[in-house]
This record gives sequence, structure tokens and C-alpha cells, in this order.
Amino acid sequence: MQSRCNFRAVIFLAAIWAMCSSPVNAQRSPSRPSNRGIEVDIRLTMEDSRSAPEQIRVLLMTTSGSIVADRFTGSLGNVTFSGIPAGNYRVKASGMDIEDSETTFYVDANDQHHFETMQIKMKTTGQPSSNRGAISAAELNIPEKAHKEFDKGIANMEQKDFGEAEKHFTKATEIYPQYGAAFNNLGVLAMRAGHNEDGKRFFETALRADGNNPGANVNFARCLIMEGNIPDAEQYLQKASTLAPRDAEPLAVLANTQMQAGQLDLALDNARRVHTLEHQRFTVAHLIAARILESKNRPDEAAAEYRLFLKEAPDSPKAENVRAALQSLENRVK
Repeated sequence: MQSRCNFRAVIFLAAIWAMCSSPVNAQRSPSRPSNRGIEVDIRLTMEDSRSAPEQIRVLLMTTSGSIVADRFTGSLGNVTFSGIPAGNYRVKASGMDIEDSETTFYVDANDQHHFETMQIKMKTTGQPSSNRGAISAAELNIPEKAHKEFDKGIANMEQKDFGEAEKHFTKATEIYPQYGAAFNNLGVLAMRAGHNEDGKRFFETALRADGNNPGANVNFARCLIMEGNIPDAEQYLQKASTLAPRDAEPLAVLANTQMQAGQLDLALDNARRVHTLEHQRFTVAHLIAARILESKNRPDEAAAEYRLFLKEAPDSPKAENVRAALQSLENRVK
């Protein structure tokens, strides 16, 4: 991966780092406030106060209806909008399995951060509400007290109070030892603190408590990838993808893992499947596909993948290298 392919080495290593080196399936850290505006955090909750599922579209609009920003919720049911000027706003949440919901709020010029909570309601018909294919028995039996401790932990994570979050997640597991999601989040907190072995143990515990927790399967697989255990990691990623068929994350990490294992056809298929899902956080799948297609001497298809990446993530830190890669590829094709 030297000389003319050096840019691909950079892209590939960045992809490995982003998807494999730090299991953070519970939450992405919000960016710091912009000097040009205010950071607005919106958390969607269900009627029972639990966090809303992933991949709900959230539109931030002016009161006249002009779109200011467009995001999809993460695993905590939250979105973050940065650099927002003071003023009155409308926010609308929509998705396949929820009723459209809308609210208004005011952002004060003196705020550095503005927090809003918005309740959503599930449609009375249709499929389950999240990207999950099914809800496990362990998840269905979680006691309300444990739920409340878990949600307190989620709220603490959103406020970056990780010490308090750890206390609440631990309490949730004490109340209900089969609480896979709580053990998974304890693993995330451990990894965030640099305690990788502790993180891996928490993910293993999460899987013993609830083997059908997709997040724990993905995060444990990432630990195995860091250890170089690609075959076992692949099994956990395949299971996570089956459990959460509408979630792009397991497929994206699986594609990357299969590429490392030399299973290029499988990796290419899974990378392209990512594009059929909501995948704002996993546009790197297009770079995986492009790298494989170049290795197969299919330059036109590789170029198309680079263009898709640039269309979907024009401001990515990788964009400059990708533009150079695309230009180099186009020059060779001429």
C-alpha cells in the first residue's frame, strides 16, 4: 500500500480506526459549541420515557418552515445541531414506525447549549419501531425500576457526566442482571476511559445476559478485531446484522472485517448493502467498496463509489484524499 496507492492506505487506516478501534455503540460525543452559534441537543423519548429508537429523522426548521438542519437519531434517541443562531425554531420528527411529531422552542442568545426533550408516539400498526428485527425475551422482562436507572444513565451520558452514568447503569444491572444494554453501556464507558480489558469483559457479560443485544455483539466484535481475531469477530457481526437488519453499523463493520480477511466479494456486497440503509455515520462503506473494486480492476465502479462518498460526506476529513483518489483514477481511465 505504498507509492500510487498511498492515499488508499490513509483512507483504509482511517476507516479501521473509525469503525474498529473504539467501541462506542452507546453514544457519539457531541461536538463543542461553535463560536458562531449555539449547540442544540434534542432527545426524543417514547411515551414511557424511554429513549426513542435510532434512525428517526429530525428536521430543525425556522418558524416559517425553512429547513435549518436535517439529522437522524443515534442509539440514544438524540441529535445535536451545532452553530445554531438564537431565535424561535420548530422541530419535526418522522419515521416509518412513528407518528409525525412537532414542537417549537426558543434558543436564547446567552445559551452555550440548549437542551430539548420531545416525546414521540408509535404508530398503531406496522413493524417494530427500531432497526431491530425483534425484541429479546430478556429485554421484554426489564423491570421498571431498572428502566429508570438506565434512563438516568443515558441522561448523564448526554451531559457527559460519565461517573454518574456508570453508577446508574451499574444499579440497573443490580436490579436486573439480564440487562444486556446496561452492561453494554458500562463497556462503552470503560473503553472511553481507556480500560479496554474491562470494556471487553462488560461486553462479554452483556452477551451472557442477553445474547440478542445487537450493540453488545458489535462492540465485542470490535474488541476481537483489535486483537486480530477476525474469524470470531465476523460471527458476532453477522449475528448483529441479523438481529438489526435495518442498522448500517453491523454491515459496515462486517464489510471492513471481511475485506481484512480477504473475503472481497462478501465485503463488497455488504458495503453496497450499507448504501441501501440510513448510513450517515457509515459513508466509509463507499471507500471500502472503492478499494475492493480497484483491486478487481473495475475503475468505473470504484470511481462511482468515490463520487457517492463525496456527495454524502463532502465535508469529511477524508474528502480531500478521496478527491485526489478520484482524480487519479479518472486520469488513469482516460
